[in-house]
Amino acid sequence: MIRRTCLLMLVVTVLAYCPRLAPAVGELGANTRKLLTYYPYGMAHDSSADQKLSASAAFVYSATGSRILIVRADWFVATAAVTPLYHELLRLPSGPGADRELERQLKVDVERDFQKNRLQRAGFNKSNVSEHNRLVDRHPSAYGAYWKSYDFASTSGRQDLTQFPLGPDFKDNEFSRFAFQQDGARSSSICPMDCMRTC
Repeated sequence: MIRRTCLLMLVVTVLAYCPRLAPAVGELGANTRKLLTYYPYGMAHDSSADQKLSASAAFVYSATGSRILIVRADWFVATAAVTPLYHELLRLPSGPGADRELERQLKVDVERDFQKNRLQRAGFNKSNVSEHNRLVDRHPSAYGAYWKSYDFASTSGRQDLTQFPLGPDFKDNEFSRFAFQQDGARSSSICPMDCMRTC
């Protein structure tokens, strides 16, 4: 019986961040070091009783600047895809105004896209994500696509998307009398290396 095996190698330095948004090599090294502080499976061989192994390990650690040269792919995917690492590795903005900052980084102008009809929109009366209406916009961005969803606490008044589909309400919205009033918003985007960024 012939056993077939497959070795899958993920280059953490490529997958861990989006180079166009943070091109500095120093930041790349910091991200990789941050990732490795969470890695529980690392083994060091520089203090091995086998002198040849110990000397080789010490040389490799010195040359690479790291005591962990590879990580398990299953661990990387499971760990880097959730907070806190997800937000830290992709350097997502946080706090008040995070969506505006992400839009600035991605060169997206939500209001201008609305005015120039440069977005695609879908509205839902029932959603598996929120209890009430949900509306999702897709905007072109510098690195692919940017999605912004709007969530509502009710389905009445200015939160009824069948009556008020032309929001959000902003200063130069010529359809403001038909603009919805959302309770929350969430943003997602694709960045240069096909990383998914969510704020």
